[in-house]
Amino acid sequence: MLIDLTDAVAEELRQPVALISVERVYRGLAHFARAYRRGDARDPVRYWADHAKRLGIVKERRPKSLDAVHLLTVQL
Repeated sequence: MLIDLTDAVAEELRQPVALISVERVYRGLAHFARAYRRGDARDPVRYWADHAKRLGIVKERRPKSLDAVHLLTVQL
């Protein structure tokens, strides 16, 4: 279910699913639940999309040079 929610958020934000943090979507459940109880939100996907920056839903893109360094260190 969490992966399906993450996919839906990626679609709503028009971002590749690889850039959406599953962990941050999971942690955002508590934020959504509080907003829902207050009557400020009804749709979790829309809530996460509207608050993606504040909740850290979208991963920051790394410069390609950092990705290459990371790959080299993982292989060692």
